[in-house]
Amino acid sequence: MLGIVKADGRKIPLGATDWMCFPNLFVCDCGMALKGQQNSWHRAGRAHQQAQRIKALMENDCITFVEMGVRLGITRERVRQIAANLGYPRGRKRRRVCTIHHHRERFTNSVTAELRELRVISERWNFTFEPIMRDSYGIYFLRRRIMLNGFLCQIGSLCQHPLDYTVIPRIESHDFDFFLGRSIDGWAVIPQKEMPLSGTICVMGRPK
Repeated sequence: MLGIVKADGRKIPLGATDWMCFPNLFVCDCGMALKGQQNSWHRAGRAHQQAQRIKALMENDCITFVEMGVRLGITRERVRQIAANLGYPRGRKRRRVCTIHHHRERFTNSVTAELRELRVISERWNFTFEPIMRDSYGIYFLRRRIMLNGFLCQIGSLCQHPLDYTVIPRIESHDFDFFLGRSIDGWAVIPQKEMPLSGTICVMGRPK
């Protein structure tokens, strides 16, 4: 697809008619695609002079175009045009991303103690912690599965046997990368290939 590639890797799609009508398109140092004759008045406008502030506002999907226009002193339509030129999503998509982010934060702050503890551990080790959506609207999330540093992890509990054995529960489905088991001594990370097909008891750290 034809388009202008920005400095940060985003690509503005342009059809063949755009190139025929505007053969002298170029990208300003503020990131906007312009025609040659637009350069002089563009640099005198707010879109160029407040480019860094505009980009900072665009990165926050929870700020609407109307609110941006009030802060920048321009109309909502002008904000929409700038967003389209810079390659940012439209208003409805931004609203959807904001909604998903809001529900994700509420989910991770109000769910089980295991998820809260895993989130603290992931932040300590600079791992990415992503809840998995159960629906396409971003309202419901899975409570026993997360994406941890790019790996699909199943969360479970490890029971302690009276004779110092650890009980590994039976997992119905093995379509995950790692099993994160919570025990009285902390967390156990078991690769999927090492998981038993049925429940078993073992001594942690000793080959079975």
